[in-house]
Parts: sequence; C-alpha cells; structure tokens
Amino acid sequence: MNDWISKQGLLFQLTHGGTGLGGRPPIVGSIVRSLISIVVLLVVAVLGYGGFLFWKASGDELPKQFDKGIAAGLGLGAEDEIAALGFDRDMSSGSYKSLLAKGNDTSFFTGLEARGISFPMGLTSGLFGEWNVDTITIDSLSVGLKAGEADDERSSQSWQSLFHTRPDFNFTKIDAKEANFTWGYSAPATWGSLLNTKMHATRTSEGWTLQFRGGTFSQGIFRHFQVEEMTVMLDRTGGLKVPAALMSYDGGALTWSGEMASGGASPEFAIRGELNNIPVHAFLPRGLLALANGNISGKLTASGSTNSSDGICYQIEARPEGAEGIHITKELPLLRMLSHLDPRRSYRKLPFNRGAFTIETKGDTIWFKEIELTSTEEESTQTFARLRGSFKASPTTAKELAEESTIFKAAAENATTGTIGASPEPEIGEDIGEKILNNFRLLQFSNPHRELLYMTKDDEDKELLRHRLELINRRKFRFPFVLDGEVSLAVPKSAFEKVGPLPEVTEDPSDADLRWIRIPLRNIISRSTEDLSAAWEQAMEEAGQ
Repeated sequence: MNDWISKQGLLFQLTHGGTGLGGRPPIVGSIVRSLISIVVLLVVAVLGYGGFLFWKASGDELPKQFDKGIAAGLGLGAEDEIAALGFDRDMSSGSYKSLLAKGNDTSFFTGLEARGISFPMGLTSGLFGEWNVDTITIDSLSVGLKAGEADDERSSQSWQSLFHTRPDFNFTKIDAKEANFTWGYSAPATWGSLLNTKMHATRTSEGWTLQFRGGTFSQGIFRHFQVEEMTVMLDRTGGLKVPAALMSYDGGALTWSGEMASGGASPEFAIRGELNNIPVHAFLPRGLLALANGNISGKLTASGSTNSSDGICYQIEARPEGAEGIHITKELPLLRMLSHLDPRRSYRKLPFNRGAFTIETKGDTIWFKEIELTSTEEESTQTFARLRGSFKASPTTAKELAEESTIFKAAAENATTGTIGASPEPEIGEDIGEKILNNFRLLQFSNPHRELLYMTKDDEDKELLRHRLELINRRKFRFPFVLDGEVSLAVPKSAFEKVGPLPEVTEDPSDADLRWIRIPLRNIISRSTEDLSAAWEQAMEEAGQ
C-alpha cells in the first residue's frame, strides 16, 4: 500500500496523507487543499488580467490617450487638427510613426510634423492612473513657429501654451535627432530658421531649457551660420532667453546672447554678440556683394521683432580682418577709370585692411556709416588708398529698374501679354513687372521656409515659373540695390600724372602723396559713379588727352 501511495505523486500525498491511521490531522489536508485552490485562482486571475491589459493596449484607447496628452502639451483642444499615426508597442516601449498637428489661434506654432516617435512604457502605462514618460525621442521634427500674434491677448495665450501639462500624462524631456524650426512671414527681414539641428529639451520648474548642436541658423541678414552649440530658455513669466550661442561660418566665429525685452503681439528682442573673421557674404544681401566683399570682426548689437516689417535691426561696429580685409570691386565704374589712368596699379579689387566702419540695418535697407578705412601697399606700411564717408543701400524700385534697362521697361509695358523680350511667360494673376521686382528683393535673402513647403500641382507650376523669372533676373539685372550717400576715396597722386585737373579731385593737406576724390553715390550700384566717370572723360577730351 505504501509503495502504491508513493507512486501517486506529491499532490495526492499532501491531500490524502492525513486521513489514514497515525497520519496528520484532517485539518492539514484542508489547509493544503485551500492553498492549492487559491494558487489556481491567482493563476486564472493573472491570465485574465493579462488578457484584459492586452485587449486595452491593442485597442483604440491607448492611442487616444497619447493624442490627448500631446494635444494638451501643445496647447491644442479636442476640436483641433492633430493625429498620431502608426502606434506600436512592446513590453518596455511604445512608438508612433508620425504626429501631425495644425496650430490654432492660441498655439505657439502654425504647423508641426514629427516622425519616428518613441517613448518608454510600463505594463499599465496609459491605462490606469498617471502616465509618466521620462523622455520622448523623435527622429525628425519640423515646426513652423509663430513670429508674433494679432493682439496681446492671443500672444499671451500662445506663449502660455508652451507650458501646458495634463495630470494623467507627463513627459519631462524631448530628444530630437533632427529638428527644423522656421519663423517669420512675407517680409524677408522677419525670416528666421534653425535647420537640421539636434535638440535636447528639458522641462524645468519655470518652463523649458533647449540645447541645440549642429545644423544651421538664419535670422534676417544673417544666413546659414553653423550651430556649434546654443542654449535657449523658455520661462513662463520671464520670456525667452538665449544665455549663450556659439556659431561659425567659413572659419570665422559668431558668439551672441539675447533675451526678450518686451512681450505682446510683437515681442521685442535684444541681442549682444561679437564677430571674429566673418566673411561679409554671410550677411550682406547678394546684390551688395558686387560692391564689397571680404572679412570683418567686431561687436554686434541688435533689437527688434520678428512680427514687424523691419524685423531684427542690427548694428555692427566692424573692422577689416585678414590680409585683404574689406575690398571694393571694379563694378564701380570709377574704379575701372582709375585702372585706366594708373597702369602701374590695379583697382579691379581695392583692399582695405585697417580702420573701422559701422553697419546698420532696418528692414531691407542697410547703412554703412563712419567709414574710415586704409589700404597699405603689399609688403609695406605705406598708405595706398583711404576711404571715408557714409551711404545707404536699399532695394531698387520699379522706376529705377525701368531707367536702368529697356528690357525691364518693356516687361512692365507688356504685362498684359506676359512677355519678357522674346520669351513668353504665362500670366499668374499679377503684373509681370511687379513679379520680377518682388523676386529681385526676395533673391537677396535666403527664405528658410522654401525647402520645407509642401506644394500642390498648381504650386509646382508657379514654382517652375518662378525659376524661369529668376534666371531672367540674374541675366538682366545683376545688382538690384540703389546707393544713396557720399564717400571720399584717396589714391596716389601719381594716378593723375598724365592728366590735368579733374572734377572732384583735391589735394590732401595731411599727405602730399595722396589725392582725394569726392564720390557722390546715387543710382543702382553698376551706375552709381557713372556721372563722375563721364565728367572725367569729358574733362580729358576737352584737354586733348
């Protein structure tokens, strides 16, 4: 009998072992049977609960919870356009293929797109109680930020939407492997962007701290600066601050800091910084590069609003940098005339490597003030040329372009036919001459929004037309900026040895080896010194030279 009982297994022995003669009391068997029943019930309950969690997690409830949490974090309501697509999860994490959102009147953005979103998830995350997500990781993030608002009340609501939270959904960090931000509207002075950068955002007790590395930064006249590192702080009550930003361009460096000086519909910013060996083509409009080029260093201050047509207004206390410093080119007719008069020297590119000047901007107009520059002979300290004075440069008007070129005048007159010369162009609902003029102005600056736009078929047709117009612009009107001011240029007196007295040429009381030329600057760059050059030619003809 004992041998048979031993072969029935442990469960049989525990259940019936106390019922025989001399065995354990019957109560022990009852306790054992109760424990076994409890274990069986627990297993069934766990399996049932696991099935319930799987059903909940694989249904629509969890994505809806995530949508609501993100919408709250973006300051959007249930009626706004937002969609998180392609949800998936495993035991420790969840992910979405993409998130699309359209801003409203009180959000801080106009449009947002995120792709490759992932975040840690526990067994019951998003199902019961609070869902605490430490870090949301995003492969690609693109945001169109608002440059300002229609009124102060909406501006305050848009700003506060950056700090919205939801009690049952919390995230404290956002890591974006590639982030793109653009802001501004139709006026080029307001355009700004931060493209192809890495972003690490951390929620603080007062708001957010954003850290950026890599990518390019543009704002107004400053274009495509490489971001070495930049920190941005968003404070619920203190506004926006940039405590430190380090950027580079072609071997030069730009360091700056800034803060929001005032809020409202058009928030004002104040910026301070320093440039070190920065090429001027990094910030001068393209139309001015025909006039001057080279590298500068100096102090930078700026103020203004991205919600104003004047944009951010800059002031640079500049000095020439490098072997050639700043140089003006032969595109000024007077320099070509000097090269003809002085065959021993070349004035095709006149470098100034010492001195200082000030650059100021407002909207699409640039002032060059307090110019005091000196050029020295190669391999010596002897003064070769000097430049002083001030002038402003502003985009040309339709009238000035018409005076410059009969081609443009014909285009304006033939606007109804949409023709430019012999090349027919379809009409797109506006004066073709005005279209060319607008393109002129836009071509001077880089539009950070252009490469991020999604176009319809009709938009694509217009884009093709725009490219054809740009080609015509570049061929026919190379320098669409008008100069207004006066400078004086001093060159060696030997340049005038073979000619007699010429208009606007005077001696230098402090340096007998130099002659000063007073140069009024009027008209488009390529014609800005034509009147003086013509006066020289006439004087030489009358003198029989």
